[in-house]
Amino acid sequence: MTDRPVIMSGPMVLAILREIEAPGMGKTMTRRLAWSSFKREYRILTDTPKPTPWQKVNPGHRLWVTETWGAPAADHPLCKGGRKPQIGDRLVYRANPADAYQWGPGLPSQGDFVWRPSIFMPRWASRLTLLVNQVRRERLHEITWRDVIREGGSNCVDDPLWFVDLWNSLHSKPGTRWDDNPEVVAIGFRPVLANIDRLGAGEVTEPRDGMTPQEKADELGFAARVTTWAQLDDLVAARAEREARPRPKVWRAKAEDRPPITGGTDR
Repeated sequence: MTDRPVIMSGPMVLAILREIEAPGMGKTMTRRLAWSSFKREYRILTDTPKPTPWQKVNPGHRLWVTETWGAPAADHPLCKGGRKPQIGDRLVYRANPADAYQWGPGLPSQGDFVWRPSIFMPRWASRLTLLVNQVRRERLHEITWRDVIREGGSNCVDDPLWFVDLWNSLHSKPGTRWDDNPEVVAIGFRPVLANIDRLGAGEVTEPRDGMTPQEKADELGFAARVTTWAQLDDLVAARAEREARPRPKVWRAKAEDRPPITGGTDR
């Protein structure tokens, strides 16, 4: 099984989350360039196209989504020797309206918090996994209106104009724009709200007793971002283990054993 990271913008992350909440209403397809615009040969950049890794994607592969994120408990990335994001930290995602409103632009002048680019998201911090179920190579203009909807468009879209604007906003180099009609890899997938490594154990994120894993974690007083029940079970087990450890005895001197208090010091 092959796993690959895939960068998604904020609106596309929201479209994937919409698909998870209401199947058939969100994003289940993405298009990626089949060829890069240059190739490095003997340390020299040439105009010879180079196949992109997306040509190697096949049904059955898994993609873990990288997005703009932040770790409030970590120090600023430019802080030398500062604390880095760690597994178990509470994570925030800029695509979430509540997180974006609470943490704002993430300027260094507001403190150590700063939004971290999607390209620097580690595998353990990803919250979305895409299970690939369809792959085909085609020209960009071969997209249909049904594929436009699967790309994250609204059901009221009946032409690819929305997708044209989206594509051009992400691809501005010559040979990659809509008018250039480049060859692309159309990847269909089923999104799952779970970290890719947690998903391998067959974990699910369906509500229990009407509550999501995150809602239950908030109720129990955990500050970490929780996406699966297995993550919550790990946090609960770790807390129980800490509470079960014997506490060291603190020696306190009795009153008669304490030295007398003098009024001053001889000089």
